[in-house]
Amino acid sequence: MAGKPSPVKTKSQTKPSRYSNVGFRFLGAKEDTTLYGTVLVRDREMVLDIPEGGDSAYLIVGTAHEHWFEGRNSGQEMLNDVNAKWAAIGNNFVGIWIETGHEYLFSFELGSSAGSPP
Repeated sequence: MAGKPSPVKTKSQTKPSRYSNVGFRFLGAKEDTTLYGTVLVRDREMVLDIPEGGDSAYLIVGTAHEHWFEGRNSGQEMLNDVNAKWAAIGNNFVGIWIETGHEYLFSFELGSSAGSPP
């Protein structure tokens, strides 16, 4: 399938890439929410920093696996345990966000058209 190459490099990357004002969309049984944050892509890691996470901020350091990233919330103001897994589809990322026993689908996009200020 033709398209733009993914901005994520899971092999050797010399300089981290930072994406600001990234919109993270969360879909649950009774929820459709968008939160804004920053994504930092560095060698074999992707960091999701969402400072406006409702009751608490989220800081997920995702480690690259074969075809996906996985991480847990490690924010200093962490009130909720979060485990997240996500994969790239071009410049889009989709995954599962499990927070205190509740499952959400979540997605975000990296690139020049990613996000907009809240």
